[in-house]
Amino acid sequence: MDMPVMIVHVEESVKAWDLGSSFGDMSRMLSTLREVWDRQTVADLEQGNIAVPDAVLNQYLQQAIGDSSKVKEFTLTSLDGNKFKVHLRTDSVGTVEMTCQIKQFEHDKDHSVMKLYIEDKTLPDRPLMSFIFSHMSMAMVTKLAGPIDVGSDLALDFRGNMVTVDFHQALSRSKLAGIEIMGYRPLDELVVKGATTRAGVVEFETNLALPKNVVDTLMNVL
Repeated sequence: MDMPVMIVHVEESVKAWDLGSSFGDMSRMLSTLREVWDRQTVADLEQGNIAVPDAVLNQYLQQAIGDSSKVKEFTLTSLDGNKFKVHLRTDSVGTVEMTCQIKQFEHDKDHSVMKLYIEDKTLPDRPLMSFIFSHMSMAMVTKLAGPIDVGSDLALDFRGNMVTVDFHQALSRSKLAGIEIMGYRPLDELVVKGATTRAGVVEFETNLALPKNVVDTLMNVL
């Protein structure tokens, strides 16, 4: 046996096994995980249904439009009947209010899309323009007034009064996207099949495709 070579290999292994760095990374990961999820959240996701209050959604939306030069406020108010109100405040036209119905909500590791049908819309700050605005499709409005800029992480596409919101980029930059447990990224294994609303809450139909031992580990560290 060539002892000097073996000793060099051991020394290299010890240098590579930097406990301070490894535990520091683990500590940061756990801290981030606890910011975005708790034990009840994991349990609800695994069971297939999670209810998210408007306050949580609106906090996320405000973060998502942080770099928008045109939209200063973007809030949702959930209503019964799979609908919600949208409140926008823009530099160009002031306040915009709309009532929308969720037609589709899907998320997996490859795409994250919500489709909404806009049932009515008003410009409370501009009564005369509001009448015209309410009788035009959103696609026509964006052609005349320019696209609605809600930040680089949210993409909007208008077809008539149907709007498609692509939020995959926003999720890919979220805190949860950087978390990996036992070789699995929880965000990649989370599937959302649909969403419904009731007053003040959006309920998501979910599937968390993580092995039981990974879920148990998550529950133990939260």
